Amino acid sequence: MPALLTREERVRLLNEIQGVTQQRMLREMTQALEALATEAPLVLLLEDLHWSDFSTLELIAAIARGNELARLLILATYRPVEILANDHPLRTMKQELELHRHCEELRLQLLKEENVADYLAKRVAIDASRRFATLAALIHTRTDGNPLFMVNMVDDLLVDTGLLVNSRVSEAEWVETLRAYRLDAPRSIRQMIERNLERLKPEEQTVLEGASVAGAEFSSASVAAALECPQHEVEAWCKRLSRREQFVSEQGPITWPDGTVATSFRFHHALYQEVLYDRLSAGNQVQLHRRIAMREEIGYGERAGEIATELANHYSRANDKQKAIQYFRLAGQRAVARGRDDRRRAPFRWRSRIAP
Repeated sequence: MPALLTREERVRLLNEIQGVTQQRMLREMTQALEALATEAPLVLLLEDLHWSDFSTLELIAAIARGNELARLLILATYRPVEILANDHPLRTMKQELELHRHCEELRLQLLKEENVADYLAKRVAIDASRRFATLAALIHTRTDGNPLFMVNMVDDLLVDTGLLVNSRVSEAEWVETLRAYRLDAPRSIRQMIERNLERLKPEEQTVLEGASVAGAEFSSASVAAALECPQHEVEAWCKRLSRREQFVSEQGPITWPDGTVATSFRFHHALYQEVLYDRLSAGNQVQLHRRIAMREEIGYGERAGEIATELANHYSRANDKQKAIQYFRLAGQRAVARGRDDRRRAPFRWRSRIAP
């Protein structure tokens, strides 16, 4: 730390370190950390490693490759989506260390409703015992338990409404106001999603936009019909995105009644689908919904009633009122029929009465 030295000491230090290589500096830093760990276990926590410089990554790699026993743990966090570029140094380093079993990746699970309630209680409650079950359920539904989305949404609510810091307002009043307010995705989250989309190839962006019209879970056949392009191309683009864990994940093959075999995919988060859908013009949305509805209607043929709700939604958004009413009516009839069948299958309960 040259800033702690006198002028004479700095001059002497410069003379001593002339010609010192980077490898020697890495080795000395590694040895220093191992020496510190001899007296007590040492844990280094590094957050947002995807923003670190190359020298920091080299130091981590050098420590991980060390052969000496040491009570030393490096715990680092990063966002996978930030290192998807093939030339990102963190991606390369992680793959190499994993190959030689020098590191282990721990995937964090999404939050549950009770986790969101705990966060709200600690973040905004005047009374720590106050619970937010109903409000937590609303936020959890909107964010799917994504911690980053959840924190941003709570921040947004604190700034825009100020309700959460008002201890005199009941939870029922919060929920009623927030439902009217709409739990929209904060601007910061939308900007982050847009930034990640811009990193994709134009073809990948186009196929994701088409998929956003097909639904949260979609088939390659529906997207191919919407975009009027070969199904195998849509599947290839979606599979590449799934392998890179970008926006969608592969669910497996599906077969339609007409014999069409396609691969099913789903969006990682509802907000991804929402942002992509909003990128389309109103006229384009109508056109894509119409193409998907017509293709799925043909694919299911006489069994179209099995997807009546989905077809009703597509035709409604395609501004085809007659078709929409037809399938809404069919969906309602099927729902009533299912309810009757469920009641028939319910176990019969005997009631006996003992005479006095």
